[in-house]
Amino acid sequence: MIHIKTLLKFIAVVGCVFMLPAAQAYEESGFTPGWVSGDCASFWNGKLKDRVCATGAYSGSTDIAELRRRAIETAKKEVAQELEARVQAVVEHYGKSHHGHDDFGNPPDLKLMKKASRQITNDAMQLSEINGFWITPENEVCVLVSLTTTGFDDAVGRMGHLSDELRKEVHKRVEQIIEHVQEHLMNLLKKEAEKLIEKEIVR
Repeated sequence: MIHIKTLLKFIAVVGCVFMLPAAQAYEESGFTPGWVSGDCASFWNGKLKDRVCATGAYSGSTDIAELRRRAIETAKKEVAQELEARVQAVVEHYGKSHHGHDDFGNPPDLKLMKKASRQITNDAMQLSEINGFWITPENEVCVLVSLTTTGFDDAVGRMGHLSDELRKEVHKRVEQIIEHVQEHLMNLLKKEAEKLIEKEIVR
């Protein structure tokens, strides 16, 4: 029987990928997965028509469970920040409409709209998925998180705290919101990669 500390030490040294039930089954023995070292979309072969993804990483402890929890928080936060911004744009547009006056007043209350946007985002993130888990040789834990269009849409349907009209408005924009969020995250990733290349050139 292998002692748990020995197993964790082995994982940290050689690098091993763990896939949770919702994750795609594949092996990359001896190589760091593309979603860890670069674009998270590589997990789905670059095809992200129906989801938004982000990678979270955390190190600095021997407590793998704690590192995993923090890495998940980091990835979810990255998605949630962009998602909330896009949701708020939809909510504010709705708030200026005739139906929106019933929800947010006339003129619409910005604080109420921000509160609704955050609540929609938090509820949607409850249906996000953990698709990948990787421990590097340096004992850094990396986690891949995604939110699908279907998951977001299902979450909106369960939001009883929203008026029917606002729920319908968000429903109509789900695909557009996910697409815009992913596009923005990919642009941020591209800019970060360009900065790293520039630093290497300077060296």
